[in-house]
Amino acid sequence: LEQATDGSWFDAVRDLVLMPWGLSRVIPLPEVADRAHILGFDRKPHRPWSLAEGPYAAAGALWSPLTALADYGQKVLDAGGYVRPERGWQHVGDRWWHNGATRDSGSCLVLVPSLDLVVATHALAAFPGAADRLADKLTSEQEEAAA
Repeated sequence: LEQATDGSWFDAVRDLVLMPWGLSRVIPLPEVADRAHILGFDRKPHRPWSLAEGPYAAAGALWSPLTALADYGQKVLDAGGYVRPERGWQHVGDRWWHNGATRDSGSCLVLVPSLDLVVATHALAAFPGAADRLADKLTSEQEEAAA
């Protein structure tokens, strides 16, 4: 990205991806020193680690409030942007999702087009897959209520 745009990777991501989707509240991950130290799912102190440098920066060195993830989900749902496989969405039936995780956190975004439903979850210092399980539970509850 930096070679192709003659700018920083974040400038390219902001201009080409974030702003067109109205994601102005997404920022580069704060420096490690600015982040809280937590107990991991193993109950041991984990020093924050940084994705801000190196080849994974553009894949995971962004931070946003959970509401920004939910807002993005609604925009994707409204635009039908989940149906293109190159965008990384997975699905079973009418339930579409995109998830991700790092060492100490995970998030999951679920869309159910037939219900105009968006579920965004985040888990910190939990077992791997915790955000996915929470999203599944919340989505299932909404699907059952609508049935």
